[in-house]
Amino acid sequence: MKIDLLRPDDLLNLRIETTNLRLESNDLNIPSLVVEDPHKPAYLSVIFPPQTIAEAAYFESSKIEPADADSKRIDIDKGNTVIESLDMPGQLDQSTKPIAPRPHRITNALLGRPSRLVFQVPPDVQIPFSLQGLIEWSKMELSVSPIAGIGPEPTPDEIENAPDITPPSPIDTAIEIPYGLTVSPNRDVTFEQRLIPFTSQGRTELWHTRLVTKTDTDISDISLEKPEKPVYLRAIWSLDYTPDKVPGTAEKNQYLSRTAMSANDRYQIVVLTSAFHGYEVDLELPFFLAANTLDSANTLDSTKELVFTKLPKFKITVPYVPQPFEAEQFILSPLGGWLHSRGHWTPPRLSPKIVHPKPSVEDLLEVLKVRNPQNIVGSPSPVLINEASVPVTGINSLDLSEWVHIATEGRDHYVRIVYEGELWPFRHRASLIKVTERKFKENRGIVAAYLIQHMFIVVREPEKQFNDRSNPLKRVRLTTLVTPEIAEPEPLKGTDRSFWIKVKKDSSSETYFDFHAIATDISGNLSNFTLPLIFVSLSDLPDSNPDATKIVAQEYNKIEAVDFKSARFYGQKVTFAEPNTSPTKSSMNTQLVTQLLNFVVDHTGKSPQLRKAEVKIPQIQELLGTEALTTIRYSNDYVKKGLDLSRGIFAEIVKEDHSSLKADDPFSLMVPDKLKVTFSSDKAGGIATPNMGISIISSELGPLAGKIEDAINNKFDPAEFFAGVTAQLFGTFNLFELIRSDSTRIDKNAPKLTTYEDHSGKKQLITELNWEPDIVDHLELDGIAAFNKKDETPKLSIHSTITKPVSGTLKDVNYNFTGRLDHFQVSVLRSVNINFTEFSFLSNSENKTDVKVMLNEETPLEFGGDLQFVEDIRSAIPPGLFGEGASLDLIYDPPGIRAGFTTSLPPVTVGVFNLRDVCLGASLTLPFIDGKPVLNFNVSERAHPFLLTVSLFGGGGFFALQLDTAGIKELQTALEFGAAAALDIGVASGEVHIMAGIYISLQRKETSMDLTTVLSGYLRMGGNLCVLGLIKISVEFNMSFTYDEKKDKAYGRATLTVSVHVALFHKSVELTVERAFGGSSDPTFGDLFNKSEMWSEYALAFAGG
Repeated sequence: MKIDLLRPDDLLNLRIETTNLRLESNDLNIPSLVVEDPHKPAYLSVIFPPQTIAEAAYFESSKIEPADADSKRIDIDKGNTVIESLDMPGQLDQSTKPIAPRPHRITNALLGRPSRLVFQVPPDVQIPFSLQGLIEWSKMELSVSPIAGIGPEPTPDEIENAPDITPPSPIDTAIEIPYGLTVSPNRDVTFEQRLIPFTSQGRTELWHTRLVTKTDTDISDISLEKPEKPVYLRAIWSLDYTPDKVPGTAEKNQYLSRTAMSANDRYQIVVLTSAFHGYEVDLELPFFLAANTLDSANTLDSTKELVFTKLPKFKITVPYVPQPFEAEQFILSPLGGWLHSRGHWTPPRLSPKIVHPKPSVEDLLEVLKVRNPQNIVGSPSPVLINEASVPVTGINSLDLSEWVHIATEGRDHYVRIVYEGELWPFRHRASLIKVTERKFKENRGIVAAYLIQHMFIVVREPEKQFNDRSNPLKRVRLTTLVTPEIAEPEPLKGTDRSFWIKVKKDSSSETYFDFHAIATDISGNLSNFTLPLIFVSLSDLPDSNPDATKIVAQEYNKIEAVDFKSARFYGQKVTFAEPNTSPTKSSMNTQLVTQLLNFVVDHTGKSPQLRKAEVKIPQIQELLGTEALTTIRYSNDYVKKGLDLSRGIFAEIVKEDHSSLKADDPFSLMVPDKLKVTFSSDKAGGIATPNMGISIISSELGPLAGKIEDAINNKFDPAEFFAGVTAQLFGTFNLFELIRSDSTRIDKNAPKLTTYEDHSGKKQLITELNWEPDIVDHLELDGIAAFNKKDETPKLSIHSTITKPVSGTLKDVNYNFTGRLDHFQVSVLRSVNINFTEFSFLSNSENKTDVKVMLNEETPLEFGGDLQFVEDIRSAIPPGLFGEGASLDLIYDPPGIRAGFTTSLPPVTVGVFNLRDVCLGASLTLPFIDGKPVLNFNVSERAHPFLLTVSLFGGGGFFALQLDTAGIKELQTALEFGAAAALDIGVASGEVHIMAGIYISLQRKETSMDLTTVLSGYLRMGGNLCVLGLIKISVEFNMSFTYDEKKDKAYGRATLTVSVHVALFHKSVELTVERAFGGSSDPTFGDLFNKSEMWSEYALAFAGG
């Protein structure tokens, strides 16, 4: 039987359908509905028009700049937001160009399906066949589905016998509110309504029925004021529910696109309220162990007092028991329903097809590996009891934990849905909050109430602790506890609801949102940092969906924008390893000024591991005066074994190498590198430059070079330590070759850089360099140069101290650099030996470098080999008789020393033979830092040539040779020869002469070992005649020829000069002819006119007027 009820006064509009009821009249001819067959159940079904309307929701997010992000949410009601384009009320507006992207919609609203209340009619009840009688349901009990009939605290039998989720039958109460979700109360409630219209002040109230609680004697309204009498409802069905397929989290309504509740939301709420089978949840239970009460046989000893020991909570997996949601208001009417409800759950996960064992006390003791409670020391780690016996993998989890819904007359006003997850990389528990609320918005002059949706993140677990040596941060506390309204999430492909948290910069662009956090390092120091985070849904975590977790890990570990996704510390100090606990100095070798930390996350859920850090190494920064960043990572040995206190190797220098990246190893992006450390000459003082390629950082020894394996094993290999860089003495001798090969301990022979804070007076940072290696007795470089022991074993020591105020900059740095090398000899070309007793320097920031050189008093300079004759001459001539003897000079461009010896030979005259102005010179120049040793040898000089005459014939010249370790650097020589005759007869005198000469120069090119040649020759002849001193006539003819190989040119020049003096009259005439041959230095016509404009201008100059 179907009956339509219509009452225009209060808009009542219902349909009544009956089951096992018939219409009959009593003695007074009053019709009523009675049960037709008392042995069968009878039902009265009340069909309502649709109680809900689904509407399109428009996404709105805060518009912020990254620098504005803080821990406070922005009030989106005050503007400064980005919202997708709004449609005009009641119509779609797909034709106009939106100011912000919007999804495609077919309609703006969808009407829900009819709802029904089903009442079971007792056999003895007669229902008056009238409008009032058909809406009087107080004597009847609701007929609900078996799942809806289960209360909030079900018994074990109810749980075991609960049916699977199925669509409600025709005799089950089924109310669709909100849209797409079928809900039902249990039998302990009823619906109350007015039987006749209610009118007040000329207005008639809309007919409606409201859900109320009932007892045997009372009916009570439900409200917030009566929390002790909540009303529970379950979501028993949804058209979106299929047991074998979960709707995607990004799946939207095919007609409306975005709505307040998605298909996935409705699916989860059905499971959370009605799935009694197939899901499980982890519970943490406290556990106390009765200590000192068990004997060796694990039996209770009643003679002893019970002492309870509290152990960590146990996480036990149990079957999930679905919980209904609570309603504070639930009203049905012909125009739609009212709903004010809230549900909160612990999201479960799909359970494997196994039966979880119930753990006994013995099982717990076995898991804890505790046989005798008296032996318990500390607190064991939490244990998954079920995982101890049954492995669980590949489980899908839900993530919805809360649902709040407020609807009025079928239209949603406020919907809040909370999803649980974590923030990676540090795995802080957090919630994604989705709020859809009705707001008034003006759209092209029309104000309408739109559903506006926004999302934000709330941090549930602000602090996480770590105990992993691969992470320098031992505690991370997020201070951004609530984000601004974020941009609409874009789940990573292959995940349920995991995404980078972003915010809007403007209507069309987004940027990562930076969370602010406070980190505590291994020393307990606090530092602030920011970093973007990924929200990882509970359904994408390792225990729920390992495949999705791998996708999240791969996304986070991507090398694209690796620095942008890192934790940025902006120059704060972070301690990377246990600091040196020296009682005299607080070492800062492990505390580094840090710019960023980049982490790698593991898909198994382990704590994040450091992939790289951008830091400033204080020793290098202050020693070399540089602000450059260095990339480091932890050494594998430190991560696995901890700090070796004898050397303390904890990090190595690395660089990015994309070619070495392996798909399954994000750490392979970083490969070992060396930081080239070069000491400037003004600080090194010149004795030696311990330049090296820093590759390792040690807590005890500071920055080190060489292989990390050698450092860990305390092995010092100079070739590796100084490999790839220049480490030199006098710019020539490699320091690693000077160090004794049998001295292999790195803690004794390697340069040590340490930094510590001095608090004795003014707070300042002090960096020290100390190096005292063992030196070899002899080192020869292919016969070109040699380093030799002289009398005693050579000793090298270099020390520096650099101080900077704690709050100062590099401009405030003061340094003091000292070095000393004793008892050694430097030999060049096996011909010149300089014997040093002491070579030292002192350099500081306040004074110029002071170099002290002491040569051996007896033999400061020795000649040998091809210059042995110089030594023989020097030995034969008493000191100081001719020349200055040995000399030692400091030179400054380039910085170095020059040691030399100059000897002048006495003139020799034998008859008509005369030789004079002959001197021999030899010197050795040793550069402090750059360049090569230079040997100079000369016979006389160009400005003072030697002279040789025999009767009428004579000549002169000089010779100079300059050599370095590469060979001939420069050679110059010149010879002049000729004859002269003179005549004087009293009244007249005169002379004639003829001379010829040649000059040769060989000079090495700067860019190669080739020599360039300059060859010059000349012929000079002439004469003069003088009569009585009144008349003088002179004639001079000079001809020269020069070839310059560098210019590839030859020059010829001839000059004739005639001069006449008569008394006071003087006249001189000079004729010169010069020619040049070869070469390409002169510009060609094409060189001069290399542009078309220039040629046009040239041609126009000859054009006619």
